[in-house]
Amino acid sequence: MTNKQEQGRSMVEMLGVLAVVGVLSAGGIAGYTYAMDRHRTNELLNEASKRAVVVASQIASGRTPSLAEFGTGETAGGKFATDAVTDIDGAVGIKVTGVKDSVCENLIKATEGTDVSIAKDDKTLSDVTCSGDENTFMFVFDYGVGGTDENGGEPCGESDVEKCSGGQYY
Repeated sequence: MTNKQEQGRSMVEMLGVLAVVGVLSAGGIAGYTYAMDRHRTNELLNEASKRAVVVASQIASGRTPSLAEFGTGETAGGKFATDAVTDIDGAVGIKVTGVKDSVCENLIKATEGTDVSIAKDDKTLSDVTCSGDENTFMFVFDYGVGGTDENGGEPCGESDVEKCSGGQYY
């Protein structure tokens, strides 16, 4: 009789390999989630900036601000409103709804120390907190829009500072 010796891996070795694969997968999923949240944050900032530039140019040319050309589609996990608010301390406000908590927190961090502020839906520039899965807030861009020519109500240009109410110009 020949002595047969089984070949292969033991159960302990297989469980060890499975544990390593599980740890690596969990790390990969966490990294992927973080990267996607950062991507959504950047996309929302980019889209809000595009809208703010359009509104600022409309105001500068004396037109009523409108974001209708952008439509109401969802962008990177947030839905932008088609109306622009321009009465937040003379700045342009762009409303966005439906933003996840993690993206909201990234947006708050990303806008610290920049010209972009985040305001609550009630148009107050106060500390915004992220709560719930569907956050609503406004990006507030201060492009220096504000003040009107006292001789006709037109927006003020840099050369019109002396006749501009409030001394603000774009």
